[in-house]
Amino acid sequence: MKNILSIIPIIFLMFILSCGRSPENETPTVNYTPKGWLAVSNRYLIEAATGSNTVLKGITFTGGVWFYSAGNPSAASVDNIQFMQSESDFAKVKSWGANVVNFYMNYYWFDGAEASKGFAFMDTLLLWCRKYGLYIVPSITVYPVGGLRGGTLFFSNPTAKTMMKNFWIAFATRYKDHSEIAGYDILNEPNGCSTDDLTNYQLELIDAIRAVDNKHIIFIEPDYGDEDNLYALPRSGLIYNIHYYKPFYFTSQGMPWMASGGVPTNISYPGDAVTNTYEVRADFFPVVPAGTSGWTQYTITTNAPVGANFLFPQVFCNSDSGAEIWFDDIEFSTNGGATFVPFGNGSFEIKNEISDKPLYWKQYQGGSGIAVRTNSHAHTGSYSVYFKSMTGWGEFQTWDWIATAGGLPVVPGQTVSMRFWAKANNASAGKNGMQFRWINVQSCNIDNTWLANSVDKTLQFSQTCGVPIFVGEFSPSLAGKRPDIFTYLNEVIARFNANGFSWTYYPYRETWTATKYMGIYNGAYGLPTSGCTEDSDVLTIISNALKN
Repeated sequence: MKNILSIIPIIFLMFILSCGRSPENETPTVNYTPKGWLAVSNRYLIEAATGSNTVLKGITFTGGVWFYSAGNPSAASVDNIQFMQSESDFAKVKSWGANVVNFYMNYYWFDGAEASKGFAFMDTLLLWCRKYGLYIVPSITVYPVGGLRGGTLFFSNPTAKTMMKNFWIAFATRYKDHSEIAGYDILNEPNGCSTDDLTNYQLELIDAIRAVDNKHIIFIEPDYGDEDNLYALPRSGLIYNIHYYKPFYFTSQGMPWMASGGVPTNISYPGDAVTNTYEVRADFFPVVPAGTSGWTQYTITTNAPVGANFLFPQVFCNSDSGAEIWFDDIEFSTNGGATFVPFGNGSFEIKNEISDKPLYWKQYQGGSGIAVRTNSHAHTGSYSVYFKSMTGWGEFQTWDWIATAGGLPVVPGQTVSMRFWAKANNASAGKNGMQFRWINVQSCNIDNTWLANSVDKTLQFSQTCGVPIFVGEFSPSLAGKRPDIFTYLNEVIARFNANGFSWTYYPYRETWTATKYMGIYNGAYGLPTSGCTEDSDVLTIISNALKN
């Protein structure tokens, strides 16, 4: 393949904007077109050959990675996802003014029998990048064993981590002479381990790559890509990749995977929005008694503590390894128990966590055992939630980090009653019941000043540590109010530019066929982009930003 590629001309458009400042200044001289190898100088990217400052601006291609699941891995195989991007798509984003594409990858494209197809696919992507004068940032999003973004399944598995390291060694060895690769994004939105474990593993990957390729920059993402989790690593040649979605209550409006779609879609910008949450305290009520009992109703009455303005309840089984417990039909009262009303999806009749109901029940299971929604027993209807043989803490919780959508509004001192039905076989005392999580949900007026202060926190990290910033993902929910989401989008891009951050808008396309939540293009699975619907309003904003 190397001999074939060597005869393909590499076309670079060569021009340099006037340069009168050093990299240490806060207003970089910008060169928008790829011209060769990139390097890091203080907190800026530079073109290695000339030393001129370079800002990457472009689009994120998701590469079909979100179709992956452990139960159906072939859905995200190379054969099945190539429709997600074609040569015409690379040509299109170049015509908008982009100089980079951020490209999400699946580890399993490059594993086993799939490997030859995966590397051939990557060879083609690099050919298109050279043809259209684009950099590319290959980013691993499907991890070995752990799947999407790794999680505890990946980080607790030494074999999986070795598999990932071996992949990056092979990838870097194959592509070490390809300057169209801006750098390697070694772990996309890593999560599921401590910060120390994550940083130690990232250093291990960096050192393994550097042993075979000391030319390419390496992109580092903090936990979930959240800029609040940024940390500096003791290595050079790094750029720090964040995913900016602040305030999340605004950017996640109506998205079905966030709080069951319960985040309102009428939030104004500028306007009031939830900006932060913290737990005031948690009250533990293990009211299910020892022994075996049929369906029995239990009631908990207490007062909201000072500082709390929302209650998030959860049913739990705490290390009751010899028991079976069912919960169903959760209700609440805020008028002294005079009347009780159903608490959202507390009957558990909705099939899964993502629903159109205003309550988000999320299952968590620690240790072995079973914690599931089941139709084997129900107090009413067809379903309940069920715990069996739990060796650790298990719960169905209404807490969600968006807040409000799955909670009950309260005021300090207010009497709140919750009641539910439970059925038990061989229960232990003090092991099963309901927990109240009292949360303080904070909101404020979000406007351009708020946004600037938020983005500038990352600027402070960049200045203090002397490292460049790449915003690999950002976008407001397209289900939000218009023109408010456009005002937000223009202002956040302006702030990135003022700070000298590189960025890629997320994403190029999605596969929603009804309401659009994300994506300049949207269309059904298997449909090429040419057959998708286009959000011309967003495209106008992004293309203007890329050209300016």
